[in-house]
Formats: sequence, structure tokens, C-alpha cells
Amino acid sequence: MLEAAIADALDDDWKRQTVVGGGVVAVALLPVAGGFLTEPWLALGAIVPALVLLGYATRVLATPVGDAVPVVSEWAELSRATVRGTLVVAGLVAVPPAVIAFVLGLDVFGNPVPAFAPVWLTATLAGVASVLGAYLAPATLAVDRRRIRSSPTDAGGTVSTVSSIATSRDYVVATLQAVLLWFTALASGVMLLVTVFGLLLVPGVLFVALVVVSRRYAYAVDRVLDPASVESREDISMPGF
Repeated sequence: MLEAAIADALDDDWKRQTVVGGGVVAVALLPVAGGFLTEPWLALGAIVPALVLLGYATRVLATPVGDAVPVVSEWAELSRATVRGTLVVAGLVAVPPAVIAFVLGLDVFGNPVPAFAPVWLTATLAGVASVLGAYLAPATLAVDRRRIRSSPTDAGGTVSTVSSIATSRDYVVATLQAVLLWFTALASGVMLLVTVFGLLLVPGVLFVALVVVSRRYAYAVDRVLDPASVESREDISMPGF
């Protein structure tokens, strides 16, 4: 049953996909482990492979659920998706809280907010902005990528489309499922760390979790952008809940 579930998300090529994708995850985890054991700055080496995984998740998000997931080893296309995905996520998750912290912490151009606002207020508002950006990130990545592949749309149309997706029932459900799935995957990873053999499985487990979460969000996007096509599929791999 587990093999069928993995094959359903990664298609018939799931074994090679998992090995290659798990290899990228492993490259990302090694500097983190080295940072814990020796010097924390070594963990910075995990940034590049982590961004590559973000690029791959971006490609999966932009792929209709009825189609095969992209191959991990398409490096040229993966590089382009990584760069664009990084810019989108940085703009949504990193920039808003940084701006809020800057505005609340400094009296800029007669800012009505008292200079050097309480730390708790700054942290709360910055945290809310970061969580909201993370919530909108999957929808934005999918719409941005699909807009590039098809006919370009104006910014207003993109914002409207992302808003429609983010407020849909399927997207909310996908988010709750993503939180549950990541919690399960990370808990499973911790348990697998107990044995040497289990340690080898951790990268694959995390990669499969990444693909399944991305597929679930892709389904939510399809339900808004092309509901007729979703309803017409009898063998859709990510049914609604």
C-alpha cells in the first residue's frame, strides 16, 4: 500500500525520482548535521540544495495533477525554477516582516508609530506577515509558473487568481494536510535516525513528503483554475477531501 501511494505521487518512475531527490535532500542535511556537531556556520552550506528543492516543488506545483511530475534531473529547467521560486518566496516570506520590523523600529519620514516600538509588537506583526506570506507562497508559485508557461497575464489578474485560490476550501484543506504530513514526515525522520539503516531512508522520506504536499496544492490550484478538467478525471491521483 505504501509503495502504491508513493507511485501515485511520483508516477512509475518513483524509485529513481526518490533516489535523485533524496540525494539532494541528503546534500542539504549534511551541512546542517555538521553545523550541529562542529561549527554552526557550516549549516549555511544547506541553503543552495534547499533552494533547489524549492525549485523542484515550484515545478510540481505548476504541473496539472493528471500529468506526470517533472523529472528531478532536468537541471536547466530546475535552475530557472529555483531562481524564480527563491525570488517569489523571499518576497512573500522574508521581505514583509523585514519591512515591518524596520518601520516599527525606526522613525522614518515622520512615521506615526512611536519609534522603537515594543519588541513583542514588532515580533508579533512580523510573525503574522511571515506566516501569511508562507500561506500564499504555494498559490503564488503555481500561478506565477503557469503564467510563464502559458500566456502572460497582468499583475492585477495574477493577484486576483492567487486570492481566489488561497480562499478556496481545497486550498485551506491542502494547507492543513501539509502541516499534518510534514509533522508526520519529520517525526518519522527522527525515529529513523535511531538506526544506521533508517538514517539512509530519511532523505527519501522528506523528498516524498515534499512531492506529496506539492501535488496536494497543485490539485487545489487545478480545482480553481480548471474545475471542469478535474471533474472529468476518473483516476486523479489527489482526490478532494
